[in-house]
Amino acid sequence: MELKFGNQMFFFGRDNVKTVRANNSAVEALDQRCDPAPLVRLAGHQERWNGQGENLYSLILVNSMEALLAAGQEESVISVVRQMFSLTSPQARTDLFLCVWEMYLSRALTQLKRWEEAVETQNTAMEHYGRCDAKVQRQLSWYLSLNGYTLQLHTGALEGLEGRCQALLDTAFDPRTQVEAHFLLGKFYLQTGRGEEAEAHLTYVIDHGNALLCRREAQVLLARLRGEPLTTEQLCFVAERSLDGGRLSQAAEEYQRARDGAKEELPLPHRLNWAAALLRLGRFREGLDLLEGMEIPKSMPDWQMAQMAHLCNKVVAYTGLGRLAEATQAQNQAVALFEQAKLEAYRTYLGLSAARLRLRLGQLEGLEETLTALLAGAINGGDILSAHMHLADYLLAVGRGEEARLHLEYVIAHAGEHRYGQEAQKALELL
Repeated sequence: MELKFGNQMFFFGRDNVKTVRANNSAVEALDQRCDPAPLVRLAGHQERWNGQGENLYSLILVNSMEALLAAGQEESVISVVRQMFSLTSPQARTDLFLCVWEMYLSRALTQLKRWEEAVETQNTAMEHYGRCDAKVQRQLSWYLSLNGYTLQLHTGALEGLEGRCQALLDTAFDPRTQVEAHFLLGKFYLQTGRGEEAEAHLTYVIDHGNALLCRREAQVLLARLRGEPLTTEQLCFVAERSLDGGRLSQAAEEYQRARDGAKEELPLPHRLNWAAALLRLGRFREGLDLLEGMEIPKSMPDWQMAQMAHLCNKVVAYTGLGRLAEATQAQNQAVALFEQAKLEAYRTYLGLSAARLRLRLGQLEGLEETLTALLAGAINGGDILSAHMHLADYLLAVGRGEEARLHLEYVIAHAGEHRYGQEAQKALELL
């Protein structure tokens, strides 16, 4: 059976048709109605489509990257890119392959405002783009241009940029890309002090962006342009984006500002994120104060995920405060919930959390093998950072300081504001 997607014809067996149709319907929701949710859900159920053929897998995977970026789930994109590089042999890494995945990585880093990494990755993508054939270049050029112009705007390379951004809008090929191009132009006019033109483009994004991340960003930018106070929800959104980008102190301050201006307690998901920011900064007592006042009602959406986040944060807080019996109890509760609810996304995290507890309790037997395996299997940036830190702690505990050095140096290079950076620096200075 053949089904058309875009300008290409794909051939699938009959068993694949339902998945292809689900993909095409979800793509239409994203591109025509600016709603990434159906594709995000499809991306979250790889077991339903993985193994159904390389064409189908590639098609849905690439579409899912677009949806995850549009929804603001950049860390998921970064994790997928890591997986693609780890699972693909060097011989299979063609210029097309490398251009596509470096492009997605750079777009994710750009959205997180991790500017230096984004520029470096964009440059790498462009090197591979230059070696692709003309047909491939036509397919990739719009999004590479969108990301490149966004980076130029950040670096202040404004000469000729207005015309290039306008050309991007003129060549937008569906409602979603039109919204993204208007958003870029809105930011350009904001940066160049042309408020009236900025307002027109930002208003377009708000009116047509539906559930896209850029719509929420445009609402914040427009409120600031007009001198209007941000709502509590907007303040929490700004804090959330700071947290996602690793700007932990800024996130904690913004959550506090949101709470100070709110008539009621912040919604529970925001309080969980606030606590996470504090804990990553090493402010364990403040984080625990937030957590101990929380109740996770079973009536809330995704309550099991919220309960898991609550328990995992408690483990971090109790461990940081040296209350290891309470940390162990919370860890055991989290593992029980993981097994009951099949929350596979937490497998590596819980393994690392248990390893950290064993380190604190002095239970070192077999721990090196466990941590080495956890590091090898980690794809989330936070899990990778934790695995390096815990391996360093283990090696220091058994007197193998020189072996710990490489792990400590990795942590220092990648921790940002995370408390592990300071811990690693102190440990390195003692070697």
